[in-house]
Amino acid sequence: MNKNVLMSAFLVVALGISLGGCSSNMETSEMASSGKTTTVASNDKVNEVTKNTNADEKKTRYISTSLDKIKTYSDLKSLEAAPYVFTGVCISPQPVFQNNTLYTLSKLKLTEVFKGNLSAGDTVSVVEIGGRTTYGEYKKECNITKKSFEVVDDSIPDDYNVVVGTDGFFPLEKDDEVLLFVGDTSGFLKDFNEPLFDIIGAYDGKLYPSGKDAYSQNSPSSTDVRTFANNTLKISKEELKALSK
Repeated sequence: MNKNVLMSAFLVVALGISLGGCSSNMETSEMASSGKTTTVASNDKVNEVTKNTNADEKKTRYISTSLDKIKTYSDLKSLEAAPYVFTGVCISPQPVFQNNTLYTLSKLKLTEVFKGNLSAGDTVSVVEIGGRTTYGEYKKECNITKKSFEVVDDSIPDDYNVVVGTDGFFPLEKDDEVLLFVGDTSGFLKDFNEPLFDIIGAYDGKLYPSGKDAYSQNSPSSTDVRTFANNTLKISKEELKALSK
């Protein structure tokens, strides 16, 4: 299978080309102050639950960019296009800059493999758009400069942390347990010669534990708060086991 067919929307944005049913319209949306990561259930609408914290003490701001995606992966049948499906734990996420874009390169320790020639216990590398760094580093490496017509004062100090995501979805953090539907994108990151995977649909193929032996797509958020709406995609372990049959 041609791996370009499975390249996620974030790679399209980075390369400025059109691949696999994705488009490259990317805009920056508002910044939000930080809150404690919490996993909660919600009704039809997303309920964000944050711990009352002083934003200046946390020194963190969230930046969400937007992607125009021609194709989304909203059910198990469409996600089955991924040649690799596994669960794992994120053991070491790190920011990587390339082509004025921030990515996260995460090492995952696999706990179970449902599709693909990998095994539980393997360590794999996964790349996502966005990441966690300081605002000063983000401005420098992504070549962000204030335009002459901009009059709004930049109130974010360089030593503040920033968390960058897309459409209200943010990259993996250390110790996250996750179910991933991925493709092979080895060679995408320069100076990284190991096998490399990317999540199909940018974030569609990333699901988190949501009950006993089940995983769900989380809802978009303005912070790291993780929520699940009643109508979100939920996949049971029994359904996943059927993928290998």
